[in-house]
Amino acid sequence: KYTGESAELQTILEDLEYEVDVLSIENDKDSIPTDAKTLSRYEQVIFVNIANSDIEPLGFDEVIEEYVSDLGGGLLTVKTIRMQTAMSFLTLITGPT
Repeated sequence: KYTGESAELQTILEDLEYEVDVLSIENDKDSIPTDAKTLSRYEQVIFVNIANSDIEPLGFDEVIEEYVSDLGGGLLTVKTIRMQTAMSFLTLITGPT
């Protein structure tokens, strides 16, 4: 489990009985879904401290566009005050367990 803003968000969501996967853009590149169909198993995607320039090289900008536009997935973006020192996280959520 990561620390910082994503950990706080993860704790809140898990306390509400949501299933949450948190991936670091920097450290978990191989675990990030590579197509919208795979991503569609999640109801919501939350970008924490993620800029388009972070996801473009991974091709994830096109994946997220299809996920939202064509499959109706939810997307929330959050930027923290400590952006310069913060890691970028992708938070994936499925409904309450």
